[in-house]
Amino acid sequence: MKKNRRKRFLEELQELPNISIACKKAGISRNTVYRWMEENKKFKSQIEIAQVMGTNSICDLAESKLIAHINNGNMKAIQLYLSSHKQAYFRPRIKEDPLYGGVSEITYTIVNSRNELEELRKLKKEIEEMRETDAEKE
Repeated sequence: MKKNRRKRFLEELQELPNISIACKKAGISRNTVYRWMEENKKFKSQIEIAQVMGTNSICDLAESKLIAHINNGNMKAIQLYLSSHKQAYFRPRIKEDPLYGGVSEITYTIVNSRNELEELRKLKKEIEEMRETDAEKE
């Protein structure tokens, strides 16, 4: 009986990698699952594997939905895909550090033209040089 409950829980976790939801669907309390994890390291490893599989499954679903939006001409979906997969469409955005001043983070957004891309590459190089200078001062 215990083995069947564990198996059902792991199957649910592979579908949706959330322990609370998998527990509800399998009819098991979270405390029971965490107790099993402490008692059985192999079961704990199986949970970790099931969560990775579940996350991959959700990512596949999300990507298929994104591709469907791209096929329908949704510009936001197109921009999201390009900004995630093509280096030529990235543009650095500088985030100021509120505590220490200066640059704390660089994030990337979509670039609109090749000229803008070159300007942004120069800016990125300048920022990296500033960081190196700051690091040398410390």
